Amino acid sequence: MKKFAVIMVLLTCGMLVTVFEVAQIKAARVDEHLPIVILKDDAEIGRILKNEDVEIKLVPTKLVPTSSFSNISEVVGKTLSIGLPSQTILSGEMIDEENYFMPSNGNSITAIKFNPEEVMCWEVTDGEILEIVHVNLDGFLSKIGDVTVKGYYNQNQSIDNESPIYLLVEGKPKIIEAIIKARGDGRLEAIKNN
Repeated sequence: MKKFAVIMVLLTCGMLVTVFEVAQIKAARVDEHLPIVILKDDAEIGRILKNEDVEIKLVPTKLVPTSSFSNISEVVGKTLSIGLPSQTILSGEMIDEENYFMPSNGNSITAIKFNPEEVMCWEVTDGEILEIVHVNLDGFLSKIGDVTVKGYYNQNQSIDNESPIYLLVEGKPKIIEAIIKARGDGRLEAIKNN
C-alpha cells in the first residue's frame, strides 16, 4: 500500500510538471510572434494611409520595433513621412501624427520627384512659393504655375547631394493636373523667385 501511495504521488507530480511545461511551451510560442501593421505595397512619401494600404502580419518579436503598431486603426488617416517598400513594418518614425499634407480648400496636393540640381531644397522652406516649369524632350520650356511647398524629403528624410528629392506641393487643381501630365515628357524644375 505504501508503494502504491508513493507511485500515485510520483505520477501526480509528474503530470503536474508535464502540464506546467506544456503551458510554458505554448506561452513561449505565442510570444515568439506579434501581430504588427505592415505596408501591403510600395508607397510614396506623403501618402495618407487607408485600410487597403496596410495589413496585419505575425512578425517575430525580435524584429518588432518598439514604436510599431498592432492595430490598423492606429495608422489609417495618417501620412507617411518617407517613401517605403512593400512589406515594411510601420513604426512611429515613419508616420506623421499631424496631417499637415492635406490641401487647403479648393487646392490639390502632389509630390514631385527632383534631382538635387533641379531644385535647391536646402534653400526652400515650408510655405514658400515656387514656380514650376516643364522642359520637354525637345528642350522647350513652359511655365506650369506657382505652387506652395508643404515639405521636402529624400528617402532618408534628409537632404544630400545625390538622392532624389521629393517636394510636396500644393496648388490650384489645374496646376497640379499639369504637373502630373508633364511627368512623362521631359523634366520638371522649380524656380525660386523674389
